[in-house]
Amino acid sequence: MKNTFKFWGIIPLAAALIFALISCSGGGGGSDDPPPQIPAEYQNKTWTHSSGITVELTDTSAVVTPAGGTSTTYAFVSVETVNGNTVLRFGSVNNQEQFITINNGVVIGVSFANIGIKSGGWTASSVVWTVVADSTFGNYSIRAIAWGNGKFVAGGETGKMAYSSDGIT
Repeated sequence: MKNTFKFWGIIPLAAALIFALISCSGGGGGSDDPPPQIPAEYQNKTWTHSSGITVELTDTSAVVTPAGGTSTTYAFVSVETVNGNTVLRFGSVNNQEQFITINNGVVIGVSFANIGIKSGGWTASSVVWTVVADSTFGNYSIRAIAWGNGKFVAGGETGKMAYSSDGIT
């Protein structure tokens, strides 16, 4: 009887030990996989918005700094192609998607929690955006930019629209 009691007492102990080893495999439950990497052609790039916001890309994150503000780092999650645009995704904060949309090396849209959504007005390296005298937007803001059928199309406040085949003119 004593041996039977010892046997039944050891089984739960052994089961608990096995469960603990399985759930903690890898030395602490963390993943040994490296973080996803931003595509090489976008790593170590910095874009500046006309408002003074900067977005710096490393190999695994975006560092977003509002004009005169504090930097926030967002971990890279994935890359996808949407309508010919490259979309770099950095997860979601408070149900707001964090992303950068790029077309032919030109940033056409950015959305991060600490700066909101910004389209147009981004420069990289030696590219300089200039305001055109005959702008259809006047003093109104551009609210969205899309790419399709070989053209950038910008939409703004009060229904204003404009298009460009190269995103520059």
